[in-house]
Amino acid sequence: MNILKKTTIIFSIFILAFALTAAIATVSVFAASDSDMITVSYQNDAIANISVSSSSVSLHVTDYTEAGNTQGSATDSSVTYSVTTNAGGTAKIAGSIGSAMESTLQLFASLGAAGGTSAGETELTDGMSHDLVTNIPNGASTGNSISIKFVAPITAARTNTSKTLTLTLTDA
Repeated sequence: MNILKKTTIIFSIFILAFALTAAIATVSVFAASDSDMITVSYQNDAIANISVSSSSVSLHVTDYTEAGNTQGSATDSSVTYSVTTNAGGTAKIAGSIGSAMESTLQLFASLGAAGGTSAGETELTDGMSHDLVTNIPNGASTGNSISIKFVAPITAARTNTSKTLTLTLTDA
């Protein structure tokens, strides 16, 4: 065999060996792997938020409008409320003034439905908790109306006091 042929064969073997080594090294680099795990814990907490646009209203009975009228009233509808809930079913809003009104005086509240069912004008005079809105679906609702009415008969003693109307959002 002549030298040129031997050199060509040796050179070809060398090139083939180099290519094979490079291929194996490349496969080794890409074949190497490692992994680890992370446990992800999650929860969606209960949300029951209610807020009002104003924390106070003033209701003044100053006129019984017509002669012979035996009771007067004053109404404020300037306040709104917003609600956000994920009750898992439906939620409700209850209202209470905490203690009974003075004899013969009455206080009423009416809340817009917030996607649920409004009880309409509800008397709160007894100080007990009363459902004002029921069947509120999960989600958020803003700008819902609140109407509060104070009624006093002409025979009622003069008064200047206040009550705190507490609105409570709970699962229904």
